[in-house]
Amino acid sequence: MIRGREVRRAEYPVDPVFLDRWSARAMSGESIADGELRTLLSAAAWAPSSHNAQPWRMLYAHRESPSWGAFFDLLSEGNKRWVQNAAALVLFVSKRTNEVTGAASRTHSFDTGAAWGYFAAARPARNRYPRRSGSEKGPAFGARSRRRSAKGPGP
Repeated sequence: MIRGREVRRAEYPVDPVFLDRWSARAMSGESIADGELRTLLSAAAWAPSSHNAQPWRMLYAHRESPSWGAFFDLLSEGNKRWVQNAAALVLFVSKRTNEVTGAASRTHSFDTGAAWGYFAAARPARNRYPRRSGSEKGPAFGARSRRRSAKGPGP
């Protein structure tokens, strides 16, 4: 299997986990065990946030679960073709008020993006690769994963 660090060169020294990250163009259809997915979600939970408020919540549905249809229907039509064979869909949502201060949060989207980044960075270590997918139903996004093929990293 070709790793991203074998074909990508960074201008400055960065951790190989960033070079190995890539966006899958196709999903293998292989399932992911609940424990493995929860391990990856746990990595996202360690992301930093303003006031350590961690305003995000991660909701997920395995392809075989009854919730899959509800998650799938949140996606834009264009993204549905990409995720139909995904092992799971993960929905990141954020709270717009800070639970610590009670005030409106100006950083909830930024903080939730950091959680997504931790989630995405943890995936290559587990030989799983997410792809961010947009939703036409609101400001949330889904993630999907697949095992990388022997063809190597994509864009």
